[in-house]
Amino acid sequence: MKTLIPSISLIFFSVNCLAQDTFKKSYYISTFKDTTSGFIKDYDWKNNPEQIVIKKH
Repeated sequence: MKTLIPSISLIFFSVNCLAQDTFKKSYYISTFKDTTSGFIKDYDWKNNPEQIVIKKH
């Protein structure tokens, strides 16, 4: 029982840490050349994405 509670709390903490989203302050330019600033979700892309997730200010 002494090892069960720390093990469960460690698993819960590690899952909680991985669930946080990272947004970076940035901007994007639409096809109509409008610039929109906000926070873009960072997925650590290697290539250009087809879709992005953005939070406006």
